[in-house]
Amino acid sequence: LFGTISKIITPGMRLGWICTKDRELMQHLVTAKQAADLHSNIFAQYAVYDYLMNHELNEHIGKIKTLYKEQSDAMLQAMKDFFPDTVTYTMPKGGMFVWGSLPEGESSLELLDRAMKEKVAFVPGNPFYVDDQKPVPTFRLNYTNSEPEVIREGIRRLGRLMESY
Repeated sequence: LFGTISKIITPGMRLGWICTKDRELMQHLVTAKQAADLHSNIFAQYAVYDYLMNHELNEHIGKIKTLYKEQSDAMLQAMKDFFPDTVTYTMPKGGMFVWGSLPEGESSLELLDRAMKEKVAFVPGNPFYVDDQKPVPTFRLNYTNSEPEVIREGIRRLGRLMESY
């Protein structure tokens, strides 16, 4: 069993857990963890502990699922309304992101340069590839950090930049 707080309580706290009855596996995991960073952030552990002691986690998860669904729906509808048919995207069933793909040969990194001038940000796909594939047409959009109206406006601006595709 494993999980992370970063997608449940707060994205900035990179704190997770692993539970296993396999002692040998656990020893390997502990060794790997210690080699990576020696110790998890104490402040983050105390903050999460305090949150869990004073809030109902399942109630919180229910609220964010409802909120994320509303935001996801807003983004997907805006993409349907404003993106050209040559731009494809995933239909998430959970999580926090929609993945998009520009037509083959287009660069999401170049699109990001133009989008930033319009005050729109996204994560180009480049960091998610193990090789130096160029140009990378994929991009990741986060729908969990803005209100539906802001999402719609951002997608409208991005769609306008994609009109030539």
